[in-house]
Amino acid sequence: MFVQGWLFSEGQLSATINKVKAEGYTPQYTRLPNRVDLVILQSHHIALRHLGDVKIMAKEISEDNCYVALTHDYLDIKFMMDQVRSPKAGAIVLFAGTTRDNFGGKPVKELQYTSYEPRALQTMLSICKATLQKHSLTSIAMIHRLGVVPIGEESILITVSSPHRQAAWRAGEEALKECKEKVEVWKKEEFGGEEGGVWRANRDGAISERVEEEGGNEEA
Repeated sequence: MFVQGWLFSEGQLSATINKVKAEGYTPQYTRLPNRVDLVILQSHHIALRHLGDVKIMAKEISEDNCYVALTHDYLDIKFMMDQVRSPKAGAIVLFAGTTRDNFGGKPVKELQYTSYEPRALQTMLSICKATLQKHSLTSIAMIHRLGVVPIGEESILITVSSPHRQAAWRAGEEALKECKEKVEVWKKEEFGGEEGGVWRANRDGAISERVEEEGGNEEA
């Protein structure tokens, strides 16, 4: 099972464990070799509100005012807003992509996302760096959820901060477009019933661009 990791000091760990236990969950944690910090592992998103600013995603890259991550857990909007918050910024733009209940006139039960994760993270980082430079942004952050994403829940969050709102709006739209076209993420539309589901390229309206479950090749 994929889990997220957060770094804690000795004092922070005890208080956080008690809060998580109070909500009915059993936290799992391990000590990092040769360090005084601890890592608490908690896969359920309810624990997110207790973790504050010490959270570190298990699969993430953060450099040059760009933050990218992949996760199988619920997406935290506040956390992503905080990644780009800055006194130098006059605007923060957030895009949240959610699972809708239909595609091509058919009812959708849920979406499932899979990815070649090492390559996807690097592609996401390249997109963010190029977008930041082109639009003179303060910061940009992008996170994509993998696995099952139920109807109405977020599958992707992109946050952008900039001195002025026009650049932030343009950059957010451009980053989303680049992500859908280039990042190594594929989705399965689960229709339910006997019809089952269909793997597709992760692009808007890409009905003919299907991804085979074996081999990962797209059909023309």
